[in-house]
Amino acid sequence: MYDKKKQEYRRQQPINTALVSKLYTFVDAQGEENTEFEQILSGIEGKVTPILRKLENQEEIVLDEKEMVALFVGLLASRVPAFRKNQSEFNDRVIRAAGKELLDTEEKVAALQAECRTKTGEAFPVTPKELLDFIQGGEYKIETHANVLIRSSINTGIKIAEEIRMQEWASCHASQGTSFLTSDNPFVVLSPPVTRRKSIDESAGLFAEGVQKIIPLSQQIALVIFDNGNRMAYSTVTEDQVEFINTLTVKNSDRFVIGADESLLKDVVEQVYGSPSP
Repeated sequence: MYDKKKQEYRRQQPINTALVSKLYTFVDAQGEENTEFEQILSGIEGKVTPILRKLENQEEIVLDEKEMVALFVGLLASRVPAFRKNQSEFNDRVIRAAGKELLDTEEKVAALQAECRTKTGEAFPVTPKELLDFIQGGEYKIETHANVLIRSSINTGIKIAEEIRMQEWASCHASQGTSFLTSDNPFVVLSPPVTRRKSIDESAGLFAEGVQKIIPLSQQIALVIFDNGNRMAYSTVTEDQVEFINTLTVKNSDRFVIGADESLLKDVVEQVYGSPSP
């Protein structure tokens, strides 16, 4: 595994790699931690595993199996830490911009304070002018609650799944002696005519014509999703094509790049970022 933040390689068990504890544990109405969504994700992974084995064996999959893989891939795209970070930053920018636009006079701020006082019975500890200056200064940060981020992740993942299940797929099998890398942000968006990386929440044209979605599913299989259609292709890709996909995977990673072949991992990482400083 390569850690971009620490700029180091290390051996690590897959179960511990890029693990974020309780990332999808939410707090319920009683204030208790609820792991139901994490259990659902685990169940989906269990159902997808035998389908991935079929793809690795270059066996055809049926429509129900394609839809299960689509759900797995959709949630994979939106459940990564990078999605949550980008979503939280987006919410922060939008809410602060809206605050400046909507609360641009002392009168408007005072009206908001009066409304809040009516609802809560508590007075604001600052004057309308002080609050106005604070809002217009923009020197604060909006933190999105974890429950909101989880709900956004689920909704986005399902939306992606609904779209990609109706698109053409290619199951790309790595040629002998090669393998695919993966990362902590494995859903890669390739936009025509120039290839460029985008995080999932920034990709307004995710389902636009000509946009390709590339997802390494295992060491031997990478899924490439095209435009709308029913075609499902199965092919063995060349060493150069595997290297191209691996390069995109490394560039799209948030922090961790993962591979079973240490020399391959180092080769691709150093092609993208150069050799580490001594």
